[in-house]
Amino acid sequence: MAALAAAIGVTGVRAAAAEDFHPFAGVPASSFFPEASGYRAAPGGPPALDEAVAAAAPPKRPMLDTKTVLISAGILAAIPIGGYYLWWQGNDFTHFKFAHEGWFGENTYAGGADKASHFVTSSIIGQTASRFYLALGHTRSDARWLTIGVISLAGIIVEAGDGFKYGGASWEDAVMNVSGAIVGAEIEYEGWGDKVGFRYGLVPEENRGGETGPPVEHYSQEIYTADAKFAGILRKTPAGSGPLRFLMLSGTYATRGYRELPPALRERDVGIEIGLNIPEILCAAGFPREKWWRKIVYAFFDFVRIPYTQIGWRWDLNHHHWHGPNIGQ
Repeated sequence: MAALAAAIGVTGVRAAAAEDFHPFAGVPASSFFPEASGYRAAPGGPPALDEAVAAAAPPKRPMLDTKTVLISAGILAAIPIGGYYLWWQGNDFTHFKFAHEGWFGENTYAGGADKASHFVTSSIIGQTASRFYLALGHTRSDARWLTIGVISLAGIIVEAGDGFKYGGASWEDAVMNVSGAIVGAEIEYEGWGDKVGFRYGLVPEENRGGETGPPVEHYSQEIYTADAKFAGILRKTPAGSGPLRFLMLSGTYATRGYRELPPALRERDVGIEIGLNIPEILCAAGFPREKWWRKIVYAFFDFVRIPYTQIGWRWDLNHHHWHGPNIGQ
């Protein structure tokens, strides 16, 4: 969340600087003189209009300038440090090994929740990193490729550490890390953030057997969503100004009990839900994004699923029956 706040803060500074008025930036001379698309000034006269406009435009920031390289290297250097304190501390070094964990199978160690977590987390970080690189002054294309490169490499570093200090390097996790980074970067590059997205959420413990069962392992407390946002999808249609814009349709994935319950009680739940699009509600309520701290608020609701703001149904893949409708899970 700290990295997200920093990236959004820089984005706010850049947005303020971008308010300088350049009425003809990027407009070719042929737009003003269609009959003379090859227009050039007379010898000895003022420079041609296209050249004058190009000269007035801000220079393109080099993709790998010193500041970008140092910041990206700092991100990559922080990964093994964070990995040590989050996952590897207390585990003895071993010979490097690979682990075949499976994907979303019933008999995998987390029922696939770990794979969903890797993908969604990498996608969220990918969107955040893209915004950060844009805030540094990079083009959308450069921001996309920088994000894919840095976040994918960071995911591979995590798996390399797991190969020495954890259960083994999982190529499935690496695939989900890279895929998530690509998807997150592409959402920002295409400007699709108002149409689609991914969120991470926590499930209230009482809805996961926490009061009557054994301590709930962290994957049993998490849910991951893929969202289709009506506000962006319907924006250019008559329905785009109606109440549908405050809703979104989400696919969800969550597991229960894979680390703390016997196999017969474990669940893999694939769901569908209708929920509130809180950023769209904030916008309609007159809470614009412009200020840096408001950008943080919007980012929080962009990427975090809030319990009790949706109604949905879940299909238990292990036991072949439906749960719901409910609002807590």
